Amino acid sequence: MSRRMVRDHTDEIRTILDAAPFPLIISRMSDGTVVYANDSLAELVGLTAENLIGQQTPDFYADPDDREALLSEVRRAGSVTDYELRLRHVGGHERWAVASVVVTKLRGEKVLVAGLNDITSRKTAERALADSERRFRNLVEHANDIIYMLSPDGIMTYISPNWKDILGHDISEVLGTSFALLVHPDDLQSCYEFLNAVIETGEKQSGIEYRVKHKDGSWRWHTSNASSLKDDQDNFEAYIGIARDITDKKATQLALEKALRELQETQVQLVQSEKMAALGKLVAGVVHEMNTPIGVIRSAADVSARSVSNIMEVLEKSQTFDEIRNSRKLRGSLKALQNDVPVAIAASERITRIVNSLKSFARLDEAVFQITDLHEGLESILTLLDQDLEGRISVVKEYGEIPLLACYPGELNQMFMNLLTNAVQAIERNGTITIRSFVEKGNVHVQIKDTGIGVSSERIKELFDPSFTKKGHRVKAGLGLFASYNIIQKHHGEIKVESEVGKGSTFTVILPMDLEKAIE
Repeated sequence: MSRRMVRDHTDEIRTILDAAPFPLIISRMSDGTVVYANDSLAELVGLTAENLIGQQTPDFYADPDDREALLSEVRRAGSVTDYELRLRHVGGHERWAVASVVVTKLRGEKVLVAGLNDITSRKTAERALADSERRFRNLVEHANDIIYMLSPDGIMTYISPNWKDILGHDISEVLGTSFALLVHPDDLQSCYEFLNAVIETGEKQSGIEYRVKHKDGSWRWHTSNASSLKDDQDNFEAYIGIARDITDKKATQLALEKALRELQETQVQLVQSEKMAALGKLVAGVVHEMNTPIGVIRSAADVSARSVSNIMEVLEKSQTFDEIRNSRKLRGSLKALQNDVPVAIAASERITRIVNSLKSFARLDEAVFQITDLHEGLESILTLLDQDLEGRISVVKEYGEIPLLACYPGELNQMFMNLLTNAVQAIERNGTITIRSFVEKGNVHVQIKDTGIGVSSERIKELFDPSFTKKGHRVKAGLGLFASYNIIQKHHGEIKVESEVGKGSTFTVILPMDLEKAIE
């Protein structure tokens, strides 16, 4: 073959290599000098083939260790197939490529002949998918609520990690078992009906409340939402749902119901003994005072339910993790849940304060005769009268240093409630009630002073009669002051009254500090 034929043949080979639809490069094995590169390869690093020839391949590796590892494998095996590496583009960014390399000789010198394939788009997609999966996993694993999946026959196939924090069981202990083993027997039927409704209606269900057994043997109250997961042929595969622990909220609700029942029982007892005829108004005021935080809790529960439903909808309808990640509805629902928590907590604390005040007032859970703090009782009564005081009557507290008192706390609370209710009723519009406490001559004094309409001196002696009533502007006292007088007498104390028409009244209760000795 003539030199011309060889040259022509070589030019044809170069033309074929230049036209190859994938990047090709030939470099010296010794120092990495580029002796040949087609346009596809040059484009991969942002140069022309002409400018690339003569440059050093190590300059285009994003990670020098990639080239060393590649050369090491080539020296060992003589070739490399589908080796992933990162290249540095002249524009400063990185490109991913997969390379297949063989060793040969060119003009007596070892060279590397490599074919590359640009996989940057694939790597970017993989990274985005991995990031999306990581974010979704974090969302699931750090959610306050339990995310679960049940097979059609109720076997737990997935439970989010916070299950252990909420219910104490290791996930490995319950995966593969029936949910029915952990549900309270009295709630099991309603749970089955709830799950059946998911299948029968084809729609997500929400709002069920049931008890789940904690590892320590106690029962935790949960509320749940659930919907169906279907395959590509629209066949039912599993239940997927979110469960929220509402034990504290339920405890507050039950405590409220119990307190209201106890209050009603107390009302009957007091009416029968004619010691607290005004308790009906107290109950109405307490219920009115509780309506606002109860309404807040109900609203918070509704927001939570709708937010959970929105999250479920996003999870069901999204085809890719990118759609989940970019869902405005998902972010908005999570933000709503985040904002919901402090509102519900504040409302629950308000209810708890009212319930505690009721308990402190009625002393239903304590012994009849005992050591007590009169200031604590007065504070509980003021809390119960909040609705009548707010915006109209200011209360000035001038509490002094008084000792704990041995007494019948429930009855003293009734007595102070009567006096404070009487003071509130005496103030027709705006006014002030001042409460003072101090020790004088071995006795505890508690004064309740109002800026109400007052009563004339000739009528003061009738105040504690069971039939006392003041015609005209004076609010009828009923049996309250009569019952209060009897309670004070039972405590071996006394009550003094000072009043002036148009200026107000002052009731001073005097109680002995050694009541135990007096009773003995």
